[in-house]
Amino acid sequence: MPMTLQSRDYDQLVSDVRNGNTEVVEKLYNNCYPPIKNMILQSGGQIEDTLEVFQDAMVKFYENTHKKDFELHVKPSTYLYSIAKNIFMQQRRKSGKTSLIIDDENYRNIGEGLSGEEREETLVDLRRKALRGCLDLATKACNTLLLGKFYENRSLAELATELDLSTMYVRVKMHRCKQMLKRCVNKKIDKDE
Repeated sequence: MPMTLQSRDYDQLVSDVRNGNTEVVEKLYNNCYPPIKNMILQSGGQIEDTLEVFQDAMVKFYENTHKKDFELHVKPSTYLYSIAKNIFMQQRRKSGKTSLIIDDENYRNIGEGLSGEEREETLVDLRRKALRGCLDLATKACNTLLLGKFYENRSLAELATELDLSTMYVRVKMHRCKQMLKRCVNKKIDKDE
């Protein structure tokens, strides 16, 4: 009976990837793609972005495993997620877009006994519920900024004009609102677990 990725020794996994074990690569794909896809879609990315970012992350993972001194000290899914998140954020920065990424670390174990698709649906529902609750608690200014920026794709200059504020103040306020929203969502998710 084949081992699952969770029970596989990390050194053995790295060795298997180096040796081109397609079964391990397939398991990495099946276990890691759904949460990465979800993170990208929840952060304003498109479905095309999910495939591109995941493939780039897999290539980077593969390249890193072939480095002489490479050692994997975290779960492969955590490592791949981190690579994908960094790649996605770099792409967003280059294109001048910003993203609201809610950290999956707080609820990585939710739905552990479910299939990948069922687990993803559970995570999406949990995030949406938490996000709605937090937006209800946010100030009117934060709601205007967050919804304007991330759902209506409006520029900070447009939002500053609408609110009759300086662009610099709106930028600072946006940062504070994003941080507040992330903390609130993570607290709600921790509470719901």
